[in-house]
Amino acid sequence: MSSSNNSIKTESDVCGTTLGFLFAEKSASVTQLSKQCVAEGKEPITIKYFQKVPDIILAVESGQVTGRVVHEVNGAYFVSQSQGKLKLVRNVLPPQPLPMGVAIPADQPGLQAAIKGALQTIIDNGTYAAVLAKYGATTAGVKTITVKS
Repeated sequence: MSSSNNSIKTESDVCGTTLGFLFAEKSASVTQLSKQCVAEGKEPITIKYFQKVPDIILAVESGQVTGRVVHEVNGAYFVSQSQGKLKLVRNVLPPQPLPMGVAIPADQPGLQAAIKGALQTIIDNGTYAAVLAKYGATTAGVKTITVKS
């Protein structure tokens, strides 16, 4: 996610920029890209840390930082709420998995099977894809529900 300027289109455009992160966040892809920038004779990526996501969004909108690395779903939401102040720049950094899940009591295998079946049904019948499309997150979905203990 970045301000509405058009300066970031590829990985190398992120070199020399400042990105906003929460104090607890780490990004291996940004760290690796920053090293690549330096190896290519470009400026490294600077990380500026903030307490809360709204602080980062305000920093992007006001130009204090160039952008914020976000998952597509969150980024699409932030952009939709920004009244044209932000844009989502997709496919600049390598995609990273965003593990999600539903926690249920371990002693209820029937509930586990029911939730898995229901989620797989909405994937198979297209409902899930429609929801992802509504929020601009079509590449964020999964095709199969898996269960891990």
